[in-house]
Amino acid sequence: MKILSWNCRGLGNPWTVQDLHHLVKEKRPDIVFLIETKLMAKNFEGIKRRMAWDGCFVVEAIGRSGGLVLLWKDEEEVDIVNFSQHHISAYVGKDERWLLTGLYGHPEVNRRRDSWKLLSLIKPSGQVPWCTIEDFNKVCYQDEKEWGRPRPESQMREFRHALEENCLFDLRWKGCKFTWSNRHEDQTFTKERLDRAVANCWWKDLFKNREVEVLTVRQSDHKALLMSMDKDEGMNKKRRRIFRFEAKWTLEEDGGAIIEDVWKRRVSLQNLMGQVQQKLSRCQRELLHWSFQRRQNAEILIKEKTERLKEEQENEGPHNARIIKSLQRDLGLLLAQEDLKWKQRAKWNWYKNGDKNTKFFHSCASQKRIKNRIKEIRDDNGRVVTEQGPDGYGACFFQAYWGVVGEEVCKAVLGFLNGQEGKLITDNVMIAYEALHTMKTRQKGKVGSMALKLDMAKAYYRIEWSFLENIMRKMGFGERWIGLVMQCVSSVTYSVMVNEQSGRVIKPTRGIRQGDPISPYLFILCAEGLSNLINKAETRCEIQGVAIAKGGTRVSHLLFADDCVIFGRAKRDEWYKIHGLLDTYGKASGQQLNLQKTTIFFSSNTAESMRQDVQRAARVPVCGSYEKYLDLPAMVGRSKYNSFRIIKERVWAKLHNWKNLFLTQAGKEFLLKAVVQAIPTFTMSVSSFQEEFTKRCLP
Repeated sequence: MKILSWNCRGLGNPWTVQDLHHLVKEKRPDIVFLIETKLMAKNFEGIKRRMAWDGCFVVEAIGRSGGLVLLWKDEEEVDIVNFSQHHISAYVGKDERWLLTGLYGHPEVNRRRDSWKLLSLIKPSGQVPWCTIEDFNKVCYQDEKEWGRPRPESQMREFRHALEENCLFDLRWKGCKFTWSNRHEDQTFTKERLDRAVANCWWKDLFKNREVEVLTVRQSDHKALLMSMDKDEGMNKKRRRIFRFEAKWTLEEDGGAIIEDVWKRRVSLQNLMGQVQQKLSRCQRELLHWSFQRRQNAEILIKEKTERLKEEQENEGPHNARIIKSLQRDLGLLLAQEDLKWKQRAKWNWYKNGDKNTKFFHSCASQKRIKNRIKEIRDDNGRVVTEQGPDGYGACFFQAYWGVVGEEVCKAVLGFLNGQEGKLITDNVMIAYEALHTMKTRQKGKVGSMALKLDMAKAYYRIEWSFLENIMRKMGFGERWIGLVMQCVSSVTYSVMVNEQSGRVIKPTRGIRQGDPISPYLFILCAEGLSNLINKAETRCEIQGVAIAKGGTRVSHLLFADDCVIFGRAKRDEWYKIHGLLDTYGKASGQQLNLQKTTIFFSSNTAESMRQDVQRAARVPVCGSYEKYLDLPAMVGRSKYNSFRIIKERVWAKLHNWKNLFLTQAGKEFLLKAVVQAIPTFTMSVSSFQEEFTKRCLP
């Protein structure tokens, strides 16, 4: 089923009607909800006939504002429940019915609370699946708005409270995050995420397969939303799965016996690393064969043993005490395996701390499957592109059988590394704070300063191997070490993974794997090339950094892995010089500047004409006060609350998660202690929170 929602801003315009017809023809929705139609019911008949809809319910506009319409096909059963000038609610479906609400939030700020009250009034009672797709006219977090003045915290707090009170959870989005913009062509430009789809946990459980796509439209300042959902998860299709070591196998003696037997056998290879790899391959084949032979439906087996246990306990006595104990032991093992299976699929490590809640982990695994689901991935030529696949053996394998495999693994790794062959992140943050604060408060001087926060497109995956090798050789690394590193980098293989199905093996010719422990260090080595270019240009007085104090050392750039800030004079010639350095670095290393995400900041003494001149040459946006560097605000103004309130929003998002509904009391306690309390730790290592900030964060 597909549902289209759009704030069309008036259907009296023929171009808007044409745009709607194009959307319906291309996306083929089953239900359409239109906001701000600005039409009476009689004026909508022609549009209804053109779209060939059978079901139609109209809430007429008042004057030249408002107006709602719900359209549906005849094969869908839609029963209107209630409506107002700002909403239409209807039951959808034949067998398993659920409530759909199309809502239009009050555009006036002083009437927003009426929208939250309306949401509470139309909330269904009981465990009724409920989904709301709407234009809320409000953002939930500060990062849902770019440019313009920040949204007041009180308004966002009320919106979050309304969602929490009605047990509604964001269904996220696919495509562009922002659904509305004022389309201004100057510094007053603003874009926000005002339209979204939310649903309760019963609706999310009903539709396991779902997505909300943000569609581009030619008319209106609002983008359209297309919600697609299906009760079938698409898991019944037979597919060739790749090997993954199951954590539940560690609970069975036979699994350990197979690994011990394989590890005792001799292999023909002389290379230690090759011996380990060959034994792991043998374990894979024999474990899969053993698992296939013993595979049984866990639920049926648990049910059978539970029924037998019930029968034995009804006639409990000395004659069957041993049988009862055996059945209880078998059931305990089966239930432990089931818990462990869902724990592994959900990837929640704090499960081991006492919260054995299978329903919670089943929900996490279902959500993970939805998030990872891929319809198709194709390049410009229509070919399927790559997604990295797992190696099959997780940490649980080595932890469980380290006594068996540990000695040979250590010998192989040490033989690879030894047999044949400090700067803190907070330092960069503090320097960035001081430099940007100096620029912001600088009022004197004829020539202003600028700071460029660079964003490299797919930074890790574009590194040329030849560049990395030459950089290490230029820095004096030994040939043996260079060979080992390049062997690690160039031996990587990928396979096409679409909905858990793997395809042919693909060997890349460049790039380092993001997420690998060694990759940040290798990237820093490559970034030394850019750092050296900037230092030489500064020595030749071609560019000039920013001095934090009069007569102090000038800072020309800050590098930490792929986060980079370059400082210079606010001149067009200096921008061209910096751009030339980046171009030279890019041609050698493979890096490419992403102009859409690169931002520029000017000091306060920079003339407006010079700002516009540099910005026209650079073609990058000017950043505001709340841009981030190393995941922290690049500048902190008078109001620390405005700078760091993202921490409060992250805590709220972590707590207001639909999966937490399935947690036990012990799990919720651990969530607070181990997860939520860790969120502000990194920020507090750099900045201290004032008492005002702490008080305003409290409810």
